[in-house]
Amino acid sequence: MNTSTVVFAGKSSVVFLEDREQVSEPKIRVTFETYQHWKGPAKSPQTLVTTYNTYTCEGYSFQDATDYLVFA
Repeated sequence: MNTSTVVFAGKSSVVFLEDREQVSEPKIRVTFETYQHWKGPAKSPQTLVTTYNTYTCEGYSFQDATDYLVFA
């Protein structure tokens, strides 16, 4: 937690920004409805954009409607 700027817990909502049929690891937008904050701005929602990771280590395979503890 010491090296993180933001730490929170929240439930995810995942939107694919690229076609999953066309791109093996598409960009996604993950919006978290946060319910617990430990560090950083206490705001909800929190949003991040990453790669939906299935083969490499470039992103993460966030699942929709799932609780996460996020260190960023």
